[in-house]
Amino acid sequence: MMKRINLVAGGFLFFLGVAGFLPNPIIGSTGYFKTDAFHNFFHLACAAAFAALTYRKGKAAGQPLKIFGYFFILLSVAGFLLADNDRLFGILSANIPDNWLHLVLGIVFLLLADKLNRPVVSAEQNLT
Repeated sequence: MMKRINLVAGGFLFFLGVAGFLPNPIIGSTGYFKTDAFHNFFHLACAAAFAALTYRKGKAAGQPLKIFGYFFILLSVAGFLLADNDRLFGILSANIPDNWLHLVLGIVFLLLADKLNRPVVSAEQNLT
């Protein structure tokens, strides 16, 4: 289950990266979520890292959601505090809707990581 959730999350980031290169009103240089080529490649790199981390053995397989959850929350906070003229760190095109999306993604990733990392307790184990 953990691998499937990780792959869906990575697939979502891949979708965002590809969609940013295609003309549309939602994601792109003129879209609601403002991105540029660097931002789109960044989404694709995160998707690749998600996939690579998903296939690690042991506990490391559950880490992508946690790693990217914290990363996206930090990215959103930096976007809210440090963005200048819709550019984060002077290199990453991002606007306020991007910052909110990064915050929501980070929180969702952390909640999923917490839920999926909890041990499953059966009804029989509760009785003993």
